[in-house]
Amino acid sequence: MNRSRRQETLATSLPVLPGEAVVATAFGHPSRGQVVCPSAALLGGALRRRGLDVRYAPFAATAEGAVPVRAVTYLGRDETPSGLAVACRADVEAEVAACAEVMRTRRIVLGAPDPRCEGAREHGAQAAGLCPLALSARDEVLRFASRGDTVLVVGREGHAVLPVLLDAAPPGGVLLVEDVGGVHDVRIDDPARVAVVLQPGLPVEDTGSVAVALRERFPLLVPQDPKTVCYAASDRRSTIRELASFCDALIVAGAPDPEDTALHAAGMIPLHFAAGPEDIRPEWLAGTASVGITAARGADPALARELAAALTGLGPAAAVERRVGTVELSPVTPSSTTIPGRRT
Repeated sequence: MNRSRRQETLATSLPVLPGEAVVATAFGHPSRGQVVCPSAALLGGALRRRGLDVRYAPFAATAEGAVPVRAVTYLGRDETPSGLAVACRADVEAEVAACAEVMRTRRIVLGAPDPRCEGAREHGAQAAGLCPLALSARDEVLRFASRGDTVLVVGREGHAVLPVLLDAAPPGGVLLVEDVGGVHDVRIDDPARVAVVLQPGLPVEDTGSVAVALRERFPLLVPQDPKTVCYAASDRRSTIRELASFCDALIVAGAPDPEDTALHAAGMIPLHFAAGPEDIRPEWLAGTASVGITAARGADPALARELAAALTGLGPAAAVERRVGTVELSPVTPSSTTIPGRRT
């Protein structure tokens, strides 16, 4: 790719206003023909951050014209020309050069699973609304409360699903326990009538440790039906850690998440947040042969794929998906009685 890369100044007759930058979605090159520009938004974002008015359009670049065009092109493995170009009266060579410097062969790793649970996607709603596991957890709260149990919900204040559980029973019938430290603060009239429900949307390894501490304090504690436990957050945590183990940088599609930020603070991997392709900065990609991309909690998973597509114009790229998931197995019914130590 580097052998075929050209960074050059061309021109166009396209009308361009002062203070405006027209970023090519595709452009005609005088010798290479039609050039595709999958990474146009990265250049557009850099120009917008500089304060220019950015619009996107296809245009023809020629050797001569009224408006200068800064362009960089390369030939892919199939000899298809790809690159970037911008028509602008201002000097934008630095922004084009910044994108050109990070062009290289690169692997893009999409992290699965979807941060929204499968049931929520099938029903077209967020987990706080119609997610089957959120409703199942709520039903467990109702079941326990209706028989006179005090229900301890292991959850996190401020999480969207929490009110669905706390409001499922009369006041005083449901108590929130956020961490192990809060276990000793729990006050219950009848320790023999107490149950626990784990809030969906939180890592089971976190909520589970609180449930263990509650059982140690209340030996007659009744757990929820294990089929109603949500593993989506645990799967997502495992996915991010998996990406961090073999990627050079991780881009999270969507708004910053406290847990993702904690991983960044721990120095596991350079981590960046992008609400769209224009937010991706070329410097994030410096020296990266492998870039991981996953969606933030509550973000549309299509956004992660949009970000991945925006990287494919910065050199030959291959995209793979890395999946970490927990699936429920049907009960195994033996066809015959098996005697330990013997084969039948």
